[in-house]
Amino acid sequence: MCSFCKVILSIAVLVFNLSYVQAQGFRVKEIHIDQTTGADFTSFEHYTYEYASGRSGNYLSQLFPFAPGSIDFDECIYEIYLGEFIPAAKTLKQFNADTNVTEATTLLWTGTDYINFTQETFEYIGTDLAIKYKNTWDGISWTPVLKNEYVHAGGLLTQKTEYSYDGGLWENSEQYTYTYDGEVRLASVDIKKWFGGGWTDKELYTFVYDDISGLPTEVTHQMNFGAGLENNARSLFYYSAGWLTEKTDQSYDGAGWVNSKQYLPTFDIDQNLTQFYLNTWDGAVWADSLHYTFTYEYFTGINTGNEKDVCLIYPNPAGDVLNISLSNTGEFEITVFDIAGRAIQYHGISQKTDLMQLDVTALPKGFYIVMLQDVAGVNTIPFMKE
Repeated sequence: MCSFCKVILSIAVLVFNLSYVQAQGFRVKEIHIDQTTGADFTSFEHYTYEYASGRSGNYLSQLFPFAPGSIDFDECIYEIYLGEFIPAAKTLKQFNADTNVTEATTLLWTGTDYINFTQETFEYIGTDLAIKYKNTWDGISWTPVLKNEYVHAGGLLTQKTEYSYDGGLWENSEQYTYTYDGEVRLASVDIKKWFGGGWTDKELYTFVYDDISGLPTEVTHQMNFGAGLENNARSLFYYSAGWLTEKTDQSYDGAGWVNSKQYLPTFDIDQNLTQFYLNTWDGAVWADSLHYTFTYEYFTGINTGNEKDVCLIYPNPAGDVLNISLSNTGEFEITVFDIAGRAIQYHGISQKTDLMQLDVTALPKGFYIVMLQDVAGVNTIPFMKE
């Protein structure tokens, strides 16, 4: 596989599997990937991340699990193993005052220095992403390739239209329409392509959630091969105490579903994703393919010389009341987000306290994120509502 393709493929794989990569106060520092060669694992790829002092590192996309989010690093170094690890590419990001990424530039290593490869720039209306441009380097300047325009309603992404650049004009390419269920969870992603002067069906993703936990259990992918939409692939999700224990990908062979890939994650006591195995189906059993390991660092937030805040929530899963045990706090804010990434509760606290109790009686059963923000930075902790 060419270096260009490996960079893009690796980034695409990581974006999907970093859904729950960090707990409060932690950010991923390194990702190491081993591949199987015969009966053993050997080094394959390595990512190293650098951050500004208060960059939290990871965020949960409002389109989880279709687009779980990405790592908000300032610099990422990507290396490949050829007898030893050698540089392959690096990506640099810039952010605005709202901590939204405004530019992401990927450079390739030539053996002596880094050269421009691709660039993405982002424009916002308020905090909502409005336009994203993708450019490639032609050796002299950046050349436009793609443009995405985004439409939001009620804080949710409802449509994305992709345009390709041809002869100085932006032409329709693909259009994504996002729908949500009554719990404001992603229900479907309808993808159409521009053909013959109009939009025609290309792909359709549909989502199924567990009635009790609210977590996704199945994502089905249909594709138009010329005779209309038909089954193509699906992902099945399995959990224990609210944490993902297995994700199985299957393909449709015309008669039924056939195993394809299996992801087996492991989390530490801080609820950070520490490793996962990616296995492939050989027709009879699961065979080892790739092994990802994650290394983290603790961070304290922006412009702080204070001691690290400690934040503990219990019980988890929660019933009617969620207790938040705090230390080293003065004024702070607590925000509760649902799985769609929408803020559903906000509490501003102006006095010191070591215990905060949230009434979560009205919350539907499901998965939520608590975000605590004070002068020391931001902490986030996931919890389940029973």
